[in-house]
Amino acid sequence: MKKLLVPVDFSETSEAAVDFGIQLARRCGYEVHLLHVVDFSGSYEAMYADTSTIQSFTEAVMTDMEIRMENLYRRVKVEGVKITTHLTTGTLVRDVRSFVQETEIDLIVMGTKGAKGQHKFFVGSNAEKIVRMVDCPILTIPSKMTIDGIRKFIVPIDTREIRYSFLKEVSMFQQIFSAKMEFLWVKTPHDLENLELIREEFNNLLDECGIANSSFRIIRDIFPQDGILAYAKQSSGDILAMSTHSRKGLAHLFSGSTTEDVLNQAEIPLWSLKINEAEDIINLESFQKLRVEQ
Repeated sequence: MKKLLVPVDFSETSEAAVDFGIQLARRCGYEVHLLHVVDFSGSYEAMYADTSTIQSFTEAVMTDMEIRMENLYRRVKVEGVKITTHLTTGTLVRDVRSFVQETEIDLIVMGTKGAKGQHKFFVGSNAEKIVRMVDCPILTIPSKMTIDGIRKFIVPIDTREIRYSFLKEVSMFQQIFSAKMEFLWVKTPHDLENLELIREEFNNLLDECGIANSSFRIIRDIFPQDGILAYAKQSSGDILAMSTHSRKGLAHLFSGSTTEDVLNQAEIPLWSLKINEAEDIINLESFQKLRVEQ
């Protein structure tokens, strides 16, 4: 049985993610794991209090979290879905990453409030960090939603990074949700004009991959993330699906990630899929021509 993880902090967006995760589990047969990580690293008691005070404080917090987790479990438990709760102490991103590896999680569903401006530069959102650090698909939920409300996916593509595994995942989404797939390429000023050939070749690729009920849109913007966000607002899409790299450290600092930028500002859910760097890129003639002639 496939396994689905929902990190919870008992906030409104977190509980929205739990509710959606349960819906997804009922439809797809996932086993659900609810994980809360208690982080004492920034508390006054952990840094300055004496040993007995720290122990008393820790026990009180853990007891409170156990009660909250039990109440959450009772609220969301449904027949036919196996739900397991977990309570750990540590740091969220590190514990989620370890849990995914040890438990062999197939999908993470988590709430997000995003991070913008100066706060994003210095801190970033937990969802962004988990997308970057964890090697499994992640669905971020900014607000309450239902599976039956998902009718259209917006699927931005990077012409330099199209892979069959990503299109296969998109095809799976279409089967799960019976949704329309609207593929989107943001043409930036440095891209050469060859739009009709691009459109023809990409539509042929969709046919080859068996992705029906789909369309391919080309829009213009200076930065891909700005075009994606603007289009998501005006097109009535219900969810975004994007691929992302596993770049970390200096490689991530200098190259960044369009997916992470969109995640921090998107008002609709985003399903991010980690790219397999070893997999061959699909070299469509029109896209290859763009790269050679630049």
